[in-house]
Amino acid sequence: MGICAYCEEDKGLTREHIIPDFIYKLEKGNGPLVGWNEKAKKIVGGEGKIKDVCADCNNVKLGTLDGYAKIMLQNSGVLTQNYLRKIINLEYDYDLFKRWILKVSFNSARSSNNNPKSFKKFIPYILGNEKSCDDVVIVAGLYKPEILSAEEILKYKGKFEIGPNGEFNPFHARLAWMPQVDTDFKVRVIVVGALLIQIVMFKSNLQAGYKRAKLRQWLKLNPLMVEVSPKRKALTVHQLDTTFIDTQEVQHLRMEALGAI
Repeated sequence: MGICAYCEEDKGLTREHIIPDFIYKLEKGNGPLVGWNEKAKKIVGGEGKIKDVCADCNNVKLGTLDGYAKIMLQNSGVLTQNYLRKIINLEYDYDLFKRWILKVSFNSARSSNNNPKSFKKFIPYILGNEKSCDDVVIVAGLYKPEILSAEEILKYKGKFEIGPNGEFNPFHARLAWMPQVDTDFKVRVIVVGALLIQIVMFKSNLQAGYKRAKLRQWLKLNPLMVEVSPKRKALTVHQLDTTFIDTQEVQHLRMEALGAI
């Protein structure tokens, strides 16, 4: 028995994947599962799980979100070992997609004790008890493939899928906070394969027009990223001028400084 992280009732607790199982299964195609644990400040292996969710929240309310996300991402074509296309045609139910993204982020933040309080106010929306969540905006883009050298192609051939011209954009998953550049919002990142999702989380009680102005400023700093709009059911997500390797540089240096690698 224990207090459920979502409904906050004293119930028997079950294990919940931090990242859904269907994503872990694809990651396994690239070798052993590894990830960075912020709480422990070290690299850990295996499928990440957390045991603080009751069976009703886990299997009914949250499990439905994982099922929806799996179908949506499969239909977009992003669930592939080496994504080489320059666009994704993303068809979505805005609230289901947004609830799933917040759920995965909250799970990750709790597991590493990395600012989980930022998600507390979104719990009613994640569970479907509130119909809207105006303090969160989602934007998306695609990593472009890294082009491997002839030597790298020989090194990785047979271990990973590589495009005909050395294109390399392997499936991986990642969750992290971006450095905070504005006191009015925080940005959480979720990577699913080549799909980069930024969750722009505004402070409460900001005026709608002010938030739109802040979002425009953010998009200017992140060219080619596009907003996932609640007014639409489909969106074309474009390739960025950034590879997945580019985004790992800061974390790699940090891990070196901590003696983790």
